[in-house]
Amino acid sequence: MAWSPDSHLIATGSSDKQIRIWGKNSTTGLFESKSVLEEGHTRTIRSLAWKPDSIGQLVLASGSFDATAFLWQQEEAGSCEFETIMELQGHENEVKCVAWSSDSQFLATCSRDKTIWVWEREDEEDEDFEYTCRGVLSGHTQDVKFVKWHPERQELFSASYDDTIKCWKYDNALEDWICSYSLSGAHSSTVWALDFDTTGKFLVSCSEDCSWIIWKENDSHQYDQVTKISEPFFRSIYSISVAK
Repeated sequence: MAWSPDSHLIATGSSDKQIRIWGKNSTTGLFESKSVLEEGHTRTIRSLAWKPDSIGQLVLASGSFDATAFLWQQEEAGSCEFETIMELQGHENEVKCVAWSSDSQFLATCSRDKTIWVWEREDEEDEDFEYTCRGVLSGHTQDVKFVKWHPERQELFSASYDDTIKCWKYDNALEDWICSYSLSGAHSSTVWALDFDTTGKFLVSCSEDCSWIIWKENDSHQYDQVTKISEPFFRSIYSISVAK
């Protein structure tokens, strides 16, 4: 599930292949299902993310086990109805996560096919905008489970079944996205999710190894492990979030 940037709507995805948009009932103040987006994905909806700088018409990205990602746009400001505006194809297997950069210039998708795709918006002023693939990032040796952008820099972080976290940056000389560095050896099993504090000074990660780790940015703008917390968990930790 994901809250819209204005906090007025909630989007939820499910194995029923549907995305539901929830909004408040004006009388009771309780959230209720307002619309169903079902003419898109053909398998489980795995990930949802709202475009951060949506002004007027909101835009929602969705990733699915059908190996695609979709972009949905609000039909008009204030409406709970959404329409498909673009299908992003290219992954060979399930899309596990979708994530927008803080300025909405980029959208990242990751997959069971061990790759991450970085999509960039074309024609920013054109109503019929499109996102074009600007890089296919290969480096993980297993499924890529999660992607998250740094809150202040154009750096993308990925978590994988190969037990590592990788940082990706655009190299102007090579004109391509490259793996800047890896955080390995800290988690002993699948890294399921990541999050940052609002400044990006701290990174947190959680894992199949029943632990979560706090990382702190060093002078080289990389991350060092601060502490690893295992108690009181005795099973996998699938999700983690830093209070904003």
